[in-house]
Amino acid sequence: MNDKTNDKTNDKTLKKISIFTVILAILLSSGGCLVTTSAVTGNDGIETVEEADTGCAGEPEECVQSYDDAGREVSRKNAEEEGRNEKEEDVIGKERITKEYHFCVGSLEDVDIPTEITVQGKTYEISGEPKYKELNEVEAVKQIVNVSVENESDLDRSISYKSPATGITYLLKTPEDAIRWGNKTTIGKKITETVEWGPSMEAPAIPGRKAITYYNPVTGQNETTSGKLVGTKVSEPFWSAAEEPIQGIFARSEGGVTAYTTDYILPDGTAFAVPVDMDQSLHPSWEGYEKDILKILGLDSSLYRITGAGWAGDSYYSVECDERFGMNVAVAYRNAVYPYEALCRTYTAVYEADIETQGYKTSVTYYVPYEELKDHYSKEELGPDLSTVYDVSVKASYRAKNIP
Repeated sequence: MNDKTNDKTNDKTLKKISIFTVILAILLSSGGCLVTTSAVTGNDGIETVEEADTGCAGEPEECVQSYDDAGREVSRKNAEEEGRNEKEEDVIGKERITKEYHFCVGSLEDVDIPTEITVQGKTYEISGEPKYKELNEVEAVKQIVNVSVENESDLDRSISYKSPATGITYLLKTPEDAIRWGNKTTIGKKITETVEWGPSMEAPAIPGRKAITYYNPVTGQNETTSGKLVGTKVSEPFWSAAEEPIQGIFARSEGGVTAYTTDYILPDGTAFAVPVDMDQSLHPSWEGYEKDILKILGLDSSLYRITGAGWAGDSYYSVECDERFGMNVAVAYRNAVYPYEALCRTYTAVYEADIETQGYKTSVTYYVPYEELKDHYSKEELGPDLSTVYDVSVKASYRAKNIP
């Protein structure tokens, strides 16, 4: 039995009785997700590292313009020859980049692109008018959710939504490439810590606040804040084995008696005899010994149960005075153990604290197309929940800041 929070010791000492006596010495013991993810850096969707100047601004798909570090024109090449899918690590030293965004939005007014981006520590500002292209209109059930996450991988890609209008529960998803992350900013974050006590027979003293240690990615250090108790949980009762068994001692005085009988005296003074042969019995047990041991200890049989009996070593002897005969006699002793279980519960407490960290704030459109629902629901059934999701792409040109 786990004594993480509460240790309880019940000691019982039984008085010596007549020549056939059991001394039962009793020792009872009772008592008893920070989400850490990998950061995703960079800006997805960089299609080309160079862009046309005003000489081909109307056809950026067909030609691109290169510049040296001073901003002077160096060469003009066909975009297909130059390649449209250079990796972000190739951006170093480039003065112009083109970035393509993909949006799934509930309204075209929600299509918004950043006017300034940072790639590998270099800042670029938008140059010219972005090009918008509506790819598709999807009839769907949708929910638009404003989220704050520390890392891109922290975002839930699906949510469960129960419509208040129809009572239907939907699983809504968002495409991975349809989210505009932007740059990191200061966000609030909840951190939690769960503490468990148990197994325990009694409820622990659960404090209202406790210190929570967490890793702060902004400072790069472990820090501590005060967490508030926000919830507790108690398990259903279950039987749990005690770490230490009940200890028993059997005693037998010399007297020429061939029937080894032990008289037990209960708390109310009544006695009953139990045959236990300390020399020949394989176990210190008898019919109904489990309940008898609990009675002797004064333990509630609805909360405790004996699960076995065993000898703990061989017999040993001592010379003691027997008042009945007025003489010293040899007394044989033998130790016994009784494993037991107690009815326990586990107790759980959840602590929560608000901290500031760096992360992303963005709006996410979760949806499920009607095409995926029509085999189970008619349009009439889904009517109040259906609306339009717009699938849009935007291509924007950026130029490095502070170039001549």
